[in-house]
Amino acid sequence: MKSYRYIIIGCSAGGLSAAREIRRRDASSPLLLLSEERYPAYSRPLIAKHIADGRTIESMLLVPEEFYENHGIDLRLNTSAVRIDAGARTLSLNDGTLAHWDQLLLATGSTPIVPPLEGVNRKGVHTFTTYDDAQMIARGLPAVRHAVVIGGGFIGLSAADALRKCDIGVTIVEMQSRLLSTMLDAQGSSLVEDAVRTAGAEVVTGRRVVSINGSHPGSRAVSSVTLDDRTRIQCEMVIVAVGVAPRTELAEGIASIRRGILVDEAMRTSVPGICACGDVCETHDFARDQDAVLAIWPNAVSG
Repeated sequence: MKSYRYIIIGCSAGGLSAAREIRRRDASSPLLLLSEERYPAYSRPLIAKHIADGRTIESMLLVPEEFYENHGIDLRLNTSAVRIDAGARTLSLNDGTLAHWDQLLLATGSTPIVPPLEGVNRKGVHTFTTYDDAQMIARGLPAVRHAVVIGGGFIGLSAADALRKCDIGVTIVEMQSRLLSTMLDAQGSSLVEDAVRTAGAEVVTGRRVVSINGSHPGSRAVSSVTLDDRTRIQCEMVIVAVGVAPRTELAEGIASIRRGILVDEAMRTSVPGICACGDVCETHDFARDQDAVLAIWPNAVSG
């Protein structure tokens, strides 16, 4: 079993920012950085560029690949944590090994929410949060004339914009009465909707998708969606972008959790030696004066 002064679970905005700050203050103590993905840290907002103009993962990297070795960071790709033993301060990895930590940071991020819709497992239904998601969508575009994006938040609009730049017809279905309803006031939402329509996308608000259909009973491919008012929209692709949920499973039964892992002003959890940052944690939202999960990039990287 190898021992580390620091272990960071998650190699995206929060995890990488923490590693950089650790190395600014401590240049030599052993540091392990884990990523479930095949790639070093990259800009998730840029995945739309892969669809729109074929941008490669190399152009999305947040730091050069040699950064990790140059800074003495043990970066392990395709590696996930499966169990925390807070008493022994050990971490079980998916390759069967154990790692000991003095300080542990949970930067596990979030996972797309996929509603239990009829037909949600059909070929042509995608989420839109990783580079692999973008690759799968891009590979399927030659067979797509029209796509339905479920969700009118930031991720849904980013996906819709990328598809329109590929001359794919797009309908955005948002269950709330307006787009970006949690981020903007009514006037701001109206401006966004005008811009979306000007870009050539259709917008349906105040409606829900209730099923994703095939062309015949035995079909596995998407051919349409049905809304809660029985409207049917023909499409060959569906992108589910209704939101994300914090990935709190590693901390369950260990740290205090509500929607996210609860942290204080110093990002410390209820367990000594364990901190959390980014999308996975729940902290105080001073604007609303309440605790909340604030799953946005600036919060993940702020010092």
